Amino acid sequence: MPYIRKSDRGQFNGYVENLASRIRGPGELNYVLSLLLYRLWQRNPGYFTGNELMGCLRCVGLEFYRRILGPYEDNARREHGDYLD
Repeated sequence: MPYIRKSDRGQFNGYVENLASRIRGPGELNYVLSLLLYRLWQRNPGYFTGNELMGCLRCVGLEFYRRILGPYEDNARREHGDYLD
């Protein structure tokens, strides 16, 4: 769930903006995410931590689709017509 308190977001926003401005493609994004997950896993290695991180990744993807890609696809369907028509 990305909905943390607004008061807690500021400590991350600068880092995220910096990374977003530097990442030039999916390979670099994959590297950054993979390294971040590995560093988090190193704090407490084990199945439970790995499972929690995998669950987080899945939820991030689902939330991105729900909030960003889903509405984009809905708009494209309205604009161009449904492929099932």
